[in-house]
Amino acid sequence: MNIFRRVEQKYLISAEQHDALLKALGNKLVKDEYYYNDIYNLYLDTPNYDLIIQSMEKPLYKEKFRVRSYGLAENEDSKVYLEIKKKFDGTSHKRRISMTLGEFYKYMEKGNRPKNANPITLAELDYDFQKYHLQPSILINYERYSYYIKGNKDLRITFDHNLKYRTTKPDLTNGDDMHHIIDKNMYIMEIKSLDSLPLDLSRLLAKLKIYPRKFSKPKQAYLKHLKRQTAKERK
Repeated sequence: MNIFRRVEQKYLISAEQHDALLKALGNKLVKDEYYYNDIYNLYLDTPNYDLIIQSMEKPLYKEKFRVRSYGLAENEDSKVYLEIKKKFDGTSHKRRISMTLGEFYKYMEKGNRPKNANPITLAELDYDFQKYHLQPSILINYERYSYYIKGNKDLRITFDHNLKYRTTKPDLTNGDDMHHIIDKNMYIMEIKSLDSLPLDLSRLLAKLKIYPRKFSKPKQAYLKHLKRQTAKERK
């Protein structure tokens, strides 16, 4: 099990702002060990998307449940990560359990606990699955490029690009028939730190007119889903 606690700030930026920021930071920006990832997140929610709808009301406390795969899962033996992400007043806490895709489905469908998982986190998951009747809700895919600031590995910057989603039969083994969440030329930049941003970085962002913006991938995918459903009903 891994546990993370950090301050996260998101930005919606254009390809031009992305390129200008990389150029301005130059060799201060170091590629992470896992620089590039093709990420698939299978979000879990109630049958009526209650968790996403609650998060749209902007509460101080909110929680997300997802299963992450790096690249499409090839079969039930593929490694995935079941994650609980809870945020209070801008600070995130994330717990993550490694398991196979088959172990996840056995846990979700039959309550069979995966081997070697932290019992405290599993007890929390048991409660949440029972409380919300969690099920696969939205599949989201994107390309992530990860960096850290030279001399400070706790100050990390990621760029998510080519965001897509699917709500029909969401499955980590199938990446077909997905729809774009935002324009292909836009990026979601996220800065993650254990403290406030350095002054020089804050000034650079202001100079490039890069300002914080709240952005939730599952929320935006859900809104796109509603829009598509409405368009179909009007036909």
